Amino acid sequence: MKLDLKDKRILYELDVDSSQSYSQIGKKVKLPKTVVFHRINSLITKGILKNTYSLINFTKLGYTQYKVYLKFQGLNSQKEKEIIDYLIKKKNIMWVTSCRGKWDMTITIISKNIVKFDDILKEIINSYGKFIQDKDILIVSYSPLYSRNYLLPEKEKQEFLYIKNIENLEVDKIEEDILRILANHSRISVLEIMNKLSLSRDIVSYRIKKMEKSEIILSYRSLVDLEKIGYHLYKIIFRLYNSSKEEESSVISYCKSIPNIVQYIRLVGNWDAEIEVEIENEEKLYSIINEIRNKFDKLIKDYEVLHITEEHKLNFYPL
Repeated sequence: MKLDLKDKRILYELDVDSSQSYSQIGKKVKLPKTVVFHRINSLITKGILKNTYSLINFTKLGYTQYKVYLKFQGLNSQKEKEIIDYLIKKKNIMWVTSCRGKWDMTITIISKNIVKFDDILKEIINSYGKFIQDKDILIVSYSPLYSRNYLLPEKEKQEFLYIKNIENLEVDKIEEDILRILANHSRISVLEIMNKLSLSRDIVSYRIKKMEKSEIILSYRSLVDLEKIGYHLYKIIFRLYNSSKEEESSVISYCKSIPNIVQYIRLVGNWDAEIEVEIENEEKLYSIINEIRNKFDKLIKDYEVLHITEEHKLNFYPL
């Protein structure tokens, strides 16, 4: 489905801050707010705009992110759906996707310690271990996300750093309830949150601003059905030779300069780094891979490509 320039501008604004009002977006894209309203509703109706969500910095709350790659065996579509439904409902699981490549599924889990992570993983293995042929487990230690500049290449790329240093900031029951709502509904109004939680406007507004100031809430973004706009999501996983901070900084800067790269992830485990790419086809994907390999040939030892075919769950506060 081809997007016109007006829709691209609106999607870009929702990508960098989906909490903006119709008027605020209208001023930036030079359209009346009524036109913005109808175009956003049209993007939702067409299934292009799947959701708007809050980017919650769980490392501020003492959580670490773990990535689990699974290869299945003896699995039919009914059992696969059962596994997906199980993972969607399970707490602490942030992201669930189906993919093609060496692995069939990726799962992202957040946990405050390795013991709790091990408990979560054991529950999955105990329930469905006979269908798992192989698995790989990685720890995420650093990860900047980037705005979708391929929509508007002339825009300066924005960065959202949601994994850096582990802290242990406290949130109370009210803030937890607000985070659960905002996690999957970033465009919800303060009035709607007030009614859901039976709180005053001042309390809701103050708590949201407090969490924004402390960077528990980093930004408000959007979830787009990439295939409906002619794009696909790929992960490129790299195994590196020992690299210095300066060498890694060069890789990160280079990734940030490429419009189609939307995330860089530093890993601890069997792989060292991962990048996410949203792009039209494999020919263009491998053009980017070749650029990276040629530029950093002394650093890259090996790589794998995963094609993310479906996102089943994305929740930055699955607690």
